[in-house]
Amino acid sequence: MSLSELFEEYYTEQGYDTNVVNNFYYDETNNFIKFQFKDNKILNVDNFLQKYRLGGLTLDKNKDDMVDWDDLLKKLNIQGELKFKQINTGKTDTFINCLRGKNLNKILEFMYDNVIYLHCSTFDNLYDVIIEIVDSLLLDKYKETYSFLAPIMKDELYFYVKTDMNRFIHILEESNYPNVTGDCIEFFCKKMCNWINETDTNMLFGLETCRQLFKEYSKKEQLIFLENNSEKVVIDGYSGLNLDMCVKFYKSFHCFDEISEIQDKLKNSDITNYNFEDSKKNIRLQLSDVVIGFMNKFFDFLDQNSYQNIICLLENMTDFQRKNLILFLKLYKKSVDKNEMFMCFYEPKSLVIHRNQLIFQLMDEYICI
Repeated sequence: MSLSELFEEYYTEQGYDTNVVNNFYYDETNNFIKFQFKDNKILNVDNFLQKYRLGGLTLDKNKDDMVDWDDLLKKLNIQGELKFKQINTGKTDTFINCLRGKNLNKILEFMYDNVIYLHCSTFDNLYDVIIEIVDSLLLDKYKETYSFLAPIMKDELYFYVKTDMNRFIHILEESNYPNVTGDCIEFFCKKMCNWINETDTNMLFGLETCRQLFKEYSKKEQLIFLENNSEKVVIDGYSGLNLDMCVKFYKSFHCFDEISEIQDKLKNSDITNYNFEDSKKNIRLQLSDVVIGFMNKFFDFLDQNSYQNIICLLENMTDFQRKNLILFLKLYKKSVDKNEMFMCFYEPKSLVIHRNQLIFQLMDEYICI
């Protein structure tokens, strides 16, 4: 059985549809290439907490050449390469002000009328670190006992350490993360255990389970996923998302903007359903820059506000802003209805559930689903 067949079987078992024959076009946002500990240089926490997003537009392979891309370029009347920053004409760099863009409206209408879908994959740097830590605690006898708690443990530890990121980063660096071996195991586990002891975990069963396992592992000799890694490298690029999309939608073709770090890693794989192109010569890649930039603003807006606050902020929209919001929500719904895997979130599950609830509420409010 080939790799693509294995993945098709896996995703089918999960209830997902990978039988998509599309062209996917990509751009990205918040690509800091690599996070690592360096001598006399503190890891940039603000950058680390920004989420990497890879995405853009996708459409049926057979319809791609039938779309009048040149007509859109004429309507936009933009000199040079199309970028999200040219579309974002608001006075401040917020999601609501992005909705003022007249060219944004032209792009959304063009995509909706031509049956072009949105797609986006989100990668949370902090959550990736938390996964490595928690999965290292859930081995041997603990795997059978606590594995059902893994998602809750990861979520609660994620939100706990996020309350004091500087402290967490300092513990990681002192413990020689991502290679926590030898005496560093006891040091790391005791530091984490003592930190969790500072809060009341009565209502946080996942966090309390983490505390107990940190206490147990302070006496052990191995944290299996925290060894044999590149020295001092916390996040070593995001090419895994590119590869994941190529494998997941293996019947489709994937076109990425030229980025040498990602190109170097993908060429060493056995995946062939992709290429890299210069975005200056490809309007689809340029539109993907607009799409992923706008979706980044949208997701951050949802994550930073409650539903009540969101509704209050949206109350003062102009009719034109409202029109763009409704158009975007319709396009988002059409994309997810086409294939829910067009939106992939490598983030805490509770956060994804909460965000999806907000999106559903907005759709109910503005497009009466």
